[in-house]
Amino acid sequence: HVYVKTRKLKQYFKEAKALRNEVTINNPRDFGVGKMLTTENFRSLREVGLDTIKRLLRVETLAHDPNVSLVKLDSIEEAAEVAGRRVSPLPRSNKRVRAQFNALIACHLITGGFRNRDLKSRVAHLLGKMPDEITTNQMTYDLHRLRGHGIIEKVEGTNRYELTEEGLHLALFISRVERRVYRDGMAELWDDDDPVDSNMKQALQRFDR
Repeated sequence: HVYVKTRKLKQYFKEAKALRNEVTINNPRDFGVGKMLTTENFRSLREVGLDTIKRLLRVETLAHDPNVSLVKLDSIEEAAEVAGRRVSPLPRSNKRVRAQFNALIACHLITGGFRNRDLKSRVAHLLGKMPDEITTNQMTYDLHRLRGHGIIEKVEGTNRYELTEEGLHLALFISRVERRVYRDGMAELWDDDDPVDSNMKQALQRFDR
C-alpha cells in the first residue's frame, strides 16, 4: 500500500495467479482534474492511474536488473564538461551523494516530476538533518551535477525534473550496493555477538586460516 495525499496505490497477488495493481483517487483536484462527471475528467484520471502503475512496475523491474555498465559508474566519479560548463563529479563514497541517489528513487514516483524542495526534504531525512539545514544553493548545485551527468532531466517548461532511464538504473544499483553489500555485509562480518556464523563470516575465517 502506497499513500500520497488522497490517493492510494495497492498491489497484491490475486488468487496466487496474477499481480494486480489498483489506484484509488478520492480528490481529483490533487492532480489538476475537475470533479465533474465528464468523459474528459475520466480520461485524465485514467492517465494519472496508468502513469502511477507504470512507474511502480518500472521501478520493480529495474530493481531486479539495473543493467548498469562499469563505464557509466566510472564516468560519474569524474568531472564532465557540458555545453562549455564544468560539471563536478559524483563520488559514490560521499555521504550526500549516496543520499541523493536513494532519494531520487522516491522522487521518481512523483507524478509530473519532482521539484528542488522534494529532493531536498528526502536528502535531509536520509542525512539525519532538518530540511532548512540544506540551503537552496546547495540543492541547485546538486541538481546541476545530477543533470550534467545525465542522471536527471528537466521537464520542459517547468521547474520540475525526472530521472532518465540510465539515472534510475544507477540510483537503484548504487543504493542497493550500499544497503545489501556494505551495510549488511560488514554487519555480518563484524558482529561478534552473533552466536551463529554467517556464510560470509565462515568464508572469511577460512581465508584467514
